[in-house]
Amino acid sequence: MADYTIEHLADGRIGILFDGERVGTADDLDGAASLAAADALSADTGQMVGNVKHMRFFREAVADAIAAEWPEPAPALAPAC
Repeated sequence: MADYTIEHLADGRIGILFDGERVGTADDLDGAASLAAADALSADTGQMVGNVKHMRFFREAVADAIAAEWPEPAPALAPAC
């Protein structure tokens, strides 16, 4: 699976990164995981994945697998003075 990570943004949202490049932002971890899963599935052109990637249970399973690799969310750091 691709290397998706998250970052806490100054506005309190979560940035979703793929290999260090931001691919989206979300309000919470569930939204971040869903966006990461959608991004991961959009790049896969295999027939087996193509047959199920539109199914909710599959998208949720991919989101859960990606989110399971993330550490627990840390509070956003205060901006440097």
